Amino acid sequence: MWLAWKSLSPQTRCVTVFATLNLAFAVLGFSMHADKPYFPGYALAKAAGYMLDLNMTLILFPVMRNFMSFLRMTPLVEVVPMDDHILFHKLVRLRSLPSEAP
Repeated sequence: MWLAWKSLSPQTRCVTVFATLNLAFAVLGFSMHADKPYFPGYALAKAAGYMLDLNMTLILFPVMRNFMSFLRMTPLVEVVPMDDHILFHKLVRLRSLPSEAP
């Protein structure tokens, strides 16, 4: 398993972690509100809201200069496209589309 992960490109690893985070937030939001006696789509709407919160938080990272300067000194710079702001925004935007659908 580890060798398969290591063989992926850094960009593919970044997208995989990003998608996993979105899935984790969706599951968290759904599980926290699944037992509420509201209309049936309530838990699904909460799951989408949690994913949207995560994605809109991530879209602010490129404008936080001090935080970005700190991240450039870490090994994360090889994985996350931090200096390519347009690519980073496209990635977050495309990932936030499913959470806006419901």
